[in-house]
Amino acid sequence: DVARMFNEVLVLATKDAIKVEQDIEDDKLGGQIRIRAKRGLWGSWAETDVSGAEAAQASAASAVAAGPIPSADVATEE
Repeated sequence: DVARMFNEVLVLATKDAIKVEQDIEDDKLGGQIRIRAKRGLWGSWAETDVSGAEAAQASAASAVAAGPIPSADVATEE
């Protein structure tokens, strides 16, 4: 699961959809990782599924506008 999460974060960061930051204290590994959504997360590329086909969408009448995703702090265990 960790490798899959890393891959997903890498893909989203490459597409400029999220910002990833890690605290570095005293040149030690294992600082907190912060992942923040960027405007690109809601870009046109996000409307397609993995194969590149248009994703199924609910009818426009029942669609709800998505708000920004709050940042998530991921703490590492020591």
